[in-house]
Amino acid sequence: MGPPIQAGDRLVVVQRVSRWLPQTATWLYTQVDFLPPDVESHVVCEATLNLDQFPHPHVHSLAAQPRWRAVWDKGVRKLGARSHLRFTVDVARRAGAAVLHSHFGDTGWADVGAARAAGLKHVVTFYGLDVIYLPDLEHPLYAVQRAGVGKGELTVKMRDGKLTDFGAVADSKAAEFTGALTAGLKSIAEALKTQREAELLRAKAEAARERAELAGQLERFADELSQAESTPPGFGKAAVERLSDGLKSAAAKLRDPALHGNEEQVAEALEARVRDLDRVEAPVLKRELRRIIGRLRAAARVAAAIASTFELYEFRMKDGQTTLVRVAGPE
Repeated sequence: MGPPIQAGDRLVVVQRVSRWLPQTATWLYTQVDFLPPDVESHVVCEATLNLDQFPHPHVHSLAAQPRWRAVWDKGVRKLGARSHLRFTVDVARRAGAAVLHSHFGDTGWADVGAARAAGLKHVVTFYGLDVIYLPDLEHPLYAVQRAGVGKGELTVKMRDGKLTDFGAVADSKAAEFTGALTAGLKSIAEALKTQREAELLRAKAEAARERAELAGQLERFADELSQAESTPPGFGKAAVERLSDGLKSAAAKLRDPALHGNEEQVAEALEARVRDLDRVEAPVLKRELRRIIGRLRAAARVAAAIASTFELYEFRMKDGQTTLVRVAGPE
């Protein structure tokens, strides 16, 4: 924007309008252009028109700035980041202004942030547009009571169009409301806890059935190996006995309730037994054992999910104070 303009002893005023200047606003031109000689006016607007009819030495139009500047300033306002033009602040600082004069009420409202940012005194002049067009005279709104908890009473008295009395009484029923809310939340917490416990019990029962079925299959394979009249080529009788004993041991571990959650360890032990069969022609046995190992690892993931912990809390009231207390989850 360049270096600040040295205003000297002159009073520099930013005259803020949306457009400079419609032909219907000749009175505004008179106000600005015929101020005392020690007042220097800088007009800040978003667009210009009729400049040949309303010339002024200091007209700063946002539309005359680089396009990116105008798009950025308008875009920021449309997004709600700010209501004022940053362009107004820049012009005021460059001109060394002391006063921001906003013409029309809606412009003045939007310029509040600009006046603060530039450290200016802010003057707003209201005109016929503000009185006739902007207010909703068909549905005047004097006061609105917002509904809340409990009950309230609002009293507004008017005389000759003026507010003469105002009063509000509220009974929030806060204690009763808090007690009801606490009881409701506690009931929800207990219901969630009961539901979660039921889900865990069903999951544990399903896991137990899966372990028992896999244990039965391992025991059947072990019995078939022990009772076989011949052994696979390259697999001696001692090796068959070790494999049979290993399958029985894995089955026993799966049937032991105290060892719940050991599916992965059992799967690793069976993997070692399958590796012992690498050089043996026993494709059916290998396939079935690998299928059992896959089911064991899937059961291990389910068991890990069942064992995961969760926390529940409930509200408790004592001596007029509400606290949040942790409720232990199921073991």
